[in-house]
Amino acid sequence: MEAPQSATTSELREAVLAAYQTVQRLQAASDKKAVIGGDALTKAEAAYRGLAREYAVHRIANGSGIDPEVLDRETFNEVLYAMASPGRFGRRAGKKRSSSLSRDTMTSMLTPRFDIGDILKTLRTSSEGQILFDQQTPIRRLIRRWAEHTASDPFIDRRLREVSVRDADFTTAIKDADSMLDEIRRRYEAEHGTERLGVKRDAKNELQVIATVRWGALAEAYPEDSDEVHTSLANAEMVARQIQKTAKEINQELSLFFRELVPRYFGLLLNVPRKKRQELTGGVRPTPALAAKLLDATDVTDFVADTDLKLGFEERTIPTRFRPLIAQSRYQKVREVTVGQRARDASTVVIRRAPSAPHDDES
Repeated sequence: MEAPQSATTSELREAVLAAYQTVQRLQAASDKKAVIGGDALTKAEAAYRGLAREYAVHRIANGSGIDPEVLDRETFNEVLYAMASPGRFGRRAGKKRSSSLSRDTMTSMLTPRFDIGDILKTLRTSSEGQILFDQQTPIRRLIRRWAEHTASDPFIDRRLREVSVRDADFTTAIKDADSMLDEIRRRYEAEHGTERLGVKRDAKNELQVIATVRWGALAEAYPEDSDEVHTSLANAEMVARQIQKTAKEINQELSLFFRELVPRYFGLLLNVPRKKRQELTGGVRPTPALAAKLLDATDVTDFVADTDLKLGFEERTIPTRFRPLIAQSRYQKVREVTVGQRARDASTVVIRRAPSAPHDDES
């Protein structure tokens, strides 16, 4: 289903528009006579549909999107997905559930199209270990660059907004813990003095003596204040786990999405003019073997790992300086209470009684 080379885009567009206007004219005449259709209208509609499909093929083959003034969405998508049939490229994909990303996102990823020449060239020289295990290779970066075109998808956009809010919550919780802990430490040192001296290296890598106290001593001296620090850290830990869960969800859904996209993309490449195909593939022949290698790579890609890209974000963890504190048994108890409270808050359903209807006086 390749685009006809004998007609230009403007010529095809004018032909489709003229055919559509003919259909409208005949339909208006039919409406005036209060009759349904007629041979002339039927033939005109068939001619319009044929030209519309031809125009859609032409636009898709040349990397253009829909022309909404001339083409309807249904015709354009029907032609696009026929041209992007997975065929033999879909054998490796297998049958899995559809991703949570929208059909509109799949359509936008198919046209206008992404240049995968660098991806194909890198795949040809990548070892199986690099494809399956290494998250820091050039192929990962290229795949993530391709995937960031899904950032506006409703599912992805919603998850990224959630991460942004939770990341701010995590930062606030850690700052609160730092501030409270520093206040407790200063109060302890003022009242009890320092129990021991520790050492650390400064920015110049020189040893520097600092005053420190045992974490346990702080908790024993100020149990209520210490519990507040524990609560902030427990909140930070829960938020960090939520961010990690979101990262897992995004990776899972994008892997499923690419399970459909890759075979369709390779199938579509076979239905575009040779010159256009070479531009999109860097001259590399799109083979089932390369499609299979790309599917293997996208299956295990961490799509959120590059924080400078649209899909990227940092997965949070409790800073190491708090490890002595969260190792305390008291922290575990406070954490259990905090987690339980969060769970109760999340499951609470507020039932509001509907206001009573006013009663008319019977007097």
